[in-house]
Amino acid sequence: MSPRDHAAIKALVHGVLLHCDRYEWTRQGLGMLRTYLTREIRLHVWDCRLRTPGVSTRHSHPWHFDSHIVVGEVENVRFVERTDKLGIPTNAQRLACGIGGGLVGEPAVVNLVELEHEHHPEGQTYRQLADEIHESRPADGTVTIVTREFLEDDVHATVYWPIGDEWVTAEPSTAAGAEAIEICHHALRRHWP
Repeated sequence: MSPRDHAAIKALVHGVLLHCDRYEWTRQGLGMLRTYLTREIRLHVWDCRLRTPGVSTRHSHPWHFDSHIVVGEVENVRFVERTDKLGIPTNAQRLACGIGGGLVGEPAVVNLVELEHEHHPEGQTYRQLADEIHESRPADGTVTIVTREFLEDDVHATVYWPIGDEWVTAEPSTAAGAEAIEICHHALRRHWP
């Protein structure tokens, strides 16, 4: 993406955040607000105050996506499952995503190996394939635009959590108006002084 394209996206997002009360937001337990600009395109505003305590953060997705860092920065950590004894034994289970979703079937134990950490600053875009396991670690106030590429099954993903712990959902819920305004305005204060 060219610097000119990034500047145009940043200006568009600035307008959305300034008028955030005109959008429907959901709170997502991984620590973000999100709103849909289209079915394929979501805007995420990251803030640790929205993270559900003990939430299971490692997961795959039911779609491929590109994540563009509008402002802030994201550390993206990818993982792979190993069939040998290398890696950390971890619970894995299918998940029906979205409001009203939840775990499907029974958990399995898999060995996860953590790959190199990727650092994505403002203006960068990274691609994540649906079956790639990852964990997002954005700085507070980071804003991303996620463009999703749907697959035949656009509902199911896999979640991973430590052996001996209970799984904790990141299921989205409707965000209260005042909460959405505070989170969006925090991002504005941090990145558009």
